Amino acid sequence: AQSEYDGAAQLYALRVEADQASANKIMTQAHQAAMEGDTETWKDLSGQATILAKQAEGFAATAREYHGMAHRLRNAAIALQGDGGKAAALAAWGANPMNELPPEYLYPFTVAPPIALTETGATHSLLTKGKQ
Repeated sequence: AQSEYDGAAQLYALRVEADQASANKIMTQAHQAAMEGDTETWKDLSGQATILAKQAEGFAATAREYHGMAHRLRNAAIALQGDGGKAAALAAWGANPMNELPPEYLYPFTVAPPIALTETGATHSLLTKGKQ
């Protein structure tokens, strides 16, 4: 949801830029009409520019709200992920409070040669194969 709010906020911000640019162009035409003495066109164009500028302000406010919501959702997701890790640790502690390895993870092995070889002094064929 955070990315949807963030994407919508960016689209509203783009719309704000476009509407403000259009409002400025229309207002420029309105001023030109006023300088030429065409008050009817001036009233019409200045009214359109004012409406478009107010619309851009509304979109800017919506973009700020959506960006704020995306920020709050991002922070909430981070907090929930942290809480999830804490809950998993607590659940694991309940099952294994000493944090011991389960038997299936233990593999018995020896790093010394078998006792039979050390007591008799004999060597195994695999140990002497490359030493001839």
